[in-house]
Amino acid sequence: MKEICREWEGVEPCGAMVDLLVGMDVGRLSEEQKVTAYILARKIGAFASAVELEVLNGVEDVTEVAMAAREPERAVGRQKEFSGVVEALPRMVRQLRRGEIDLRRLEVVYYW
Repeated sequence: MKEICREWEGVEPCGAMVDLLVGMDVGRLSEEQKVTAYILARKIGAFASAVELEVLNGVEDVTEVAMAAREPERAVGRQKEFSGVVEALPRMVRQLRRGEIDLRRLEVVYYW
C-alpha cells in the first residue's frame, strides 16, 4: 500500500498516511486517486483537530499557547472552551481522532 489507493480509505490516520500525502504529485494522480487523497487529507485533519482539543483541554492558561501558535488569545480561548467536548462527548472525540467524523460535525452535536 505504498501508493494512493482506495484501501487507504479504511485505515486510521497514521504516519505512513501522512508520508504518502507529503510525497504525492497531485498532477499525476488519477481521478479516483484524487478522491482518495482528499479523503485521507480530511482524516489527517480530523486527527489533528482531535489532538488540538485534547491538548487544550489539559491547558489551564491559553496565553502561552496563543503566543506560540501566533493566534489571538481570544480565539484560542474559544477553542479552549470548546475543548470541553473531550470530556462531554469522548466517543465522538475518538471518532474524530480516527477520522470517522470531521470537526464541524462534532461542533454541531456539542452545541446542539
